[in-house]
Amino acid sequence: MGMQLFLKECRQNAKSLTYLVYVCCLILFYVTQLGEVSMITEPKPGQERYGTMPSDEESIQMECALNELFQNYEDNSYVTYPLGFYRQAALSDEEQEYVRETIEEVAGEKIETLEESFAMYQEEMEQKMMEGKSILELDTFSIVPDETITYETFLEKMKVIDQMLGGSSRFSEKRIKSEATVEMTYEQAKEEYEKIIEKDKISGAYARLFCDYFGILLAILPVFLAVTRAVRDQRAKAFEVIASKKISTATLVLSRYFAVTAAAITPVIVLAISPAMQTVYMAKTMGISADLWMYGKYIGGWLLPSALFSVAAGFFFSELAGGAAGILVMVLFWIVNLFQSSYQLTGSVGWNVMPRFNSLGKRSVFEGILGELIQNRIGYTIAAVLMVAATIVIYDRKRKGRWKNGRKYH
Repeated sequence: MGMQLFLKECRQNAKSLTYLVYVCCLILFYVTQLGEVSMITEPKPGQERYGTMPSDEESIQMECALNELFQNYEDNSYVTYPLGFYRQAALSDEEQEYVRETIEEVAGEKIETLEESFAMYQEEMEQKMMEGKSILELDTFSIVPDETITYETFLEKMKVIDQMLGGSSRFSEKRIKSEATVEMTYEQAKEEYEKIIEKDKISGAYARLFCDYFGILLAILPVFLAVTRAVRDQRAKAFEVIASKKISTATLVLSRYFAVTAAAITPVIVLAISPAMQTVYMAKTMGISADLWMYGKYIGGWLLPSALFSVAAGFFFSELAGGAAGILVMVLFWIVNLFQSSYQLTGSVGWNVMPRFNSLGKRSVFEGILGELIQNRIGYTIAAVLMVAATIVIYDRKRKGRWKNGRKYH
């Protein structure tokens, strides 16, 4: 009985207009954000650059933030992330003067001197590019903080600038610490490459990036499928018929829950087939044996808990207070989580419903957050189970005529 009901629910979901829109959103997101898989190449001795890696050195964090601040000051264009979304902001003349004074104090030089150095650097860069040199061969312009400036003093001054920009800029303490990078050496790049080959089997590196993008969608879109299913009976005025059926409430709710969850995750699995096959082919051309099932492992461990939680929240809040309430609560929860993760797009976990890892490779960073990620995913799975259990209780009371939107009724 339960399997028959599950399959019936799956068929009904597939015919839903909401589900069609859901699938189209996933496809559009995949095409515009991911597309084709780029190649991972082995680092060679003597390369000009080997990429960057995160740095927890205070001097590096100060240098990276100072150079970012100087560039923003020159253009009077500062990057901020209100509610997690990218935006460029400009400061008033008075605020720009404060930024100027801060740069001069931290750098230990007048702004005119720094601007002259930057102009000379740009001329040199243009000349080298005219000679046909790659941009990767060019040195980067960098301002080194004065040695007399302490890290604590630096953070205090950056905090003032961050508050000027609304408290969501790149000069908050969290972003200063999370976005500081340093150039890798050949040895470090080689070690990172070997980890991608030996531990990720190539596929894992791309699967993490895939999960980062789709984790954003699966944290919110499945709630619309759940709410649509929850209110379907209300629109058809079929509740009295359902209430008279002999099927248990647990079987009824669980059949619907797993059918919606299956509907939510199936298109993601289908979309993962193409990049999975591309990475297998890539590995084969490099003489490496790739793990064909790596995408499935990441989807099951990374993305499925988000879908389970989102669907459970949709059912729970719909039964508790109505469909609109379920959508509103999850949208607000999603926005808050998106905002919290905006300061660190690679390696941001905590209790965020959408763990972020917006980088290709970086196996060492992933290993550092793996324990936290496992706890996060287990936590949201448990939360989903509890909400489904609560949904069963509420729905059962409704079937027995004891509950209606939080009130007893006959």
